[in-house]
Amino acid sequence: MTTTLYLPLKAEYFDAIEAGEKPFEFRRANDHWTRRIAGRTYDRIVLTRGYPKGGGVEGETRLTRPWRKPHVQTITHPHFGPDPVEVYAIDVTLNDGLSYSASERGFVFSCRSCGTPTPWEGEVDDFDYEDPANLCGGSPWCLP
Repeated sequence: MTTTLYLPLKAEYFDAIEAGEKPFEFRRANDHWTRRIAGRTYDRIVLTRGYPKGGGVEGETRLTRPWRKPHVQTITHPHFGPDPVEVYAIDVTLNDGLSYSASERGFVFSCRSCGTPTPWEGEVDDFDYEDPANLCGGSPWCLP
């Protein structure tokens, strides 16, 4: 049985993901999303542009992506208000090296402190975003 996480999106975010400009979709780490995401595994994610009739058309109003373990991070974004909030960062790339890759390029993550892309040579599921050792140290904003 295939398990799917459905994420309806505002048009601006859907279009940015489709164009490859937005590698992560964020969901607030509240009770609702924690029940749907934390400790769960899906086969895929289906992103829709709003709530399209009949489920949408792939590549036009629906995008299907592989499921990858999301990580929790703190962000400030107008959608969530003026204060920093904890969110689930869900990778919505096509596995093209922007974020996760099982190829010879390895896995690249965005440092949870400064956002600098940093390579990871281990397995995707072995990466721990909470481990201070996984801060990149590669920019002035990165904590030691």
